[in-house]
Formats: sequence, structure tokens, C-alpha cells
Amino acid sequence: MIFKEVFYKNNQRVNNKMYVRQAGVLIEDSSYCISREDSKTYVIGYLKSGKMYFQHNGQVYHFNQGESIILPEKIKYKLYADTINLPCFEWLNIRGDLMSCMYNH
Repeated sequence: MIFKEVFYKNNQRVNNKMYVRQAGVLIEDSSYCISREDSKTYVIGYLKSGKMYFQHNGQVYHFNQGESIILPEKIKYKLYADTINLPCFEWLNIRGDLMSCMYNH
């Protein structure tokens, strides 16, 4: 565990159609910051409370309690916590051909 989170790793055999690679719940951690570039993983997240920021192509967007985010594969981004309004963030990392097909159509 790197951050204050409950983390689940899927130990099932990989399915090329669609599978949840990892899941977790971030629990009010002001140090939460992840960066991705050219990843094959989609991230689906829901912010239960607090505030978070999403940075992509030089733009910064915030999302608040009750909002969701879907991050596609193969983009460069940074996702990080607000240091005052600490987030409780539920997330799934998903891979597979079905996700790619759904997102690209």
C-alpha cells in the first residue's frame, strides 16, 4: 500500500475481453497523486466525498463529491487529491478489448 487506501488485486486469470485488474478505495489521503502515460488500463472512479483534480494537456479540472470520472487508455494524465478537502475515492482499473471497443465508438 502506497497511499491510505483499501486495495484489491484481481488474481483471476486474465481475460482479453474485459477484466477488472485492480480496485480500491482511497481514504482521505492528501498525498494521493498518480500519473499515467500510454497505459492499457481504463480507470473508472467515483468521488464519495472531498475533491480531486485531473490534469491533461496542460488543463486542470476538478471534480467534487458525487461525481464520477472515466479515464481512457493510452492518455497522459495526472490525478491528485485536494490537500484541504480530502477525497474518499472509489476506483476500478479495467482492461480488455470490450472497453476499447466501447470507448472508441
